[in-house]
Amino acid sequence: MKRRSFFKSAGLAGLAAPLAVKQSGAYVVSHNWDKYDFGLGPPVKDRLYQGPFPQYPPEQIFPGGDVVMATTPSEEAVPNFGRGLITYIAADMGTAEILGDDKAKAIEELVKLPLGQKLYIRPTWREVQPRRGRLDFPDYWKLTFELAKRYNKQVGFRIQMRAPDYREEALPEFVLGKVPMVKLEGQWRRNAKNAFEEPRYDHPYFQEAFQELNSLLAAELNGNPLVEFLDTFMYGFWGEGHTWPFKNNPFQNYTCAHN
Repeated sequence: MKRRSFFKSAGLAGLAAPLAVKQSGAYVVSHNWDKYDFGLGPPVKDRLYQGPFPQYPPEQIFPGGDVVMATTPSEEAVPNFGRGLITYIAADMGTAEILGDDKAKAIEELVKLPLGQKLYIRPTWREVQPRRGRLDFPDYWKLTFELAKRYNKQVGFRIQMRAPDYREEALPEFVLGKVPMVKLEGQWRRNAKNAFEEPRYDHPYFQEAFQELNSLLAAELNGNPLVEFLDTFMYGFWGEGHTWPFKNNPFQNYTCAHN
């Protein structure tokens, strides 16, 4: 089988599939970003089709909606900047998703995997900054960086503002104590939690504390050869800039959210 021809034809079929699906008048699918006005900034010509590409039921409007990757032939691993397979050390659930009683040993086993050239961690804000004015990285963060140096690998990371799969709260107490929370309307069947709340991201104290977090991270990590990338963290679940599948969001209006 010619893999490139297969991926190309499969990808075109996937893009065309939504056009052939008749939607019920009572159901609104994910937002179609094609030709969407993204607001401020220079106009972008020949923008790639932006979707929607919903991955999870019931929004998965065409089968096989998972991301498809095509590889480039090479006789050896290519660990160039921004390239290579990434080993997730901890992501949606923190250390709770690392199996075994000996977490440190399990992390080292993940780091040692020769197939993964990069490492990735996704801690919560509370985990990296439990108090104002200083960072206090969790043990698994420190261990990941130590092992990355030992095994000649780099680390990418994102700080989660909200972590719906964590058992613990994602925001530090100094934010929770001063920033109003907004209850989300709707139901998320993937999670057994009864209620979900989001902070007012536009609140002055949140903005101030968030700026401090970024400044502290920059002072600590700028120029660090072990840092491969900082994965942009935004509002919402996992820091991905959304509160899907809930009906509302924590902003007063879309103008406020845009700014």
